[in-house]
Amino acid sequence: MKNKLIFIIIAVVLAIAIIALGAVLFLRNTGDTVISLGNAKGLAGDIVEIPLTIDKNVGIWGGQILINYDSDNLSFLSIDNSEVFDQCEVNDTGDCVAILATQLELEDSHFDGNIATLKFKIKVSADKGEYSLDFNEESNFCNKDEEMITPEFVSGKITVK
Repeated sequence: MKNKLIFIIIAVVLAIAIIALGAVLFLRNTGDTVISLGNAKGLAGDIVEIPLTIDKNVGIWGGQILINYDSDNLSFLSIDNSEVFDQCEVNDTGDCVAILATQLELEDSHFDGNIATLKFKIKVSADKGEYSLDFNEESNFCNKDEEMITPEFVSGKITVK
């Protein structure tokens, strides 16, 4: 009798844990994918790092991320790829950074987190103030089935102190 009661208690606890985990996973995947640029502060002449992140990733194989910046006051230096996509190729046109982020295999990435870290140099001649980093409207993404994914984009900024 005592063993049966212990078994029932364990079964109820496990059932509650499974239901709670399911609710957390459901709520985590509710809503649109969000791709964001972070913010940074620095002095004229400094190098700053800007995180490019994804949240609520519905499953993306790859995409083209275009980021406009003020080339009169900022210089793009480099990009470091992170854990979300297998590779990130970059091209800088002088006022727009083009990032091609893809998976090596024909499988979608479902990871959330840091897509890449962008490094900018604040030009010595930059005035104090805020300089926006905005997503170009031609940024686009698709999954492995070539279905377009339309995330919400959140711009970032670099503040010169």
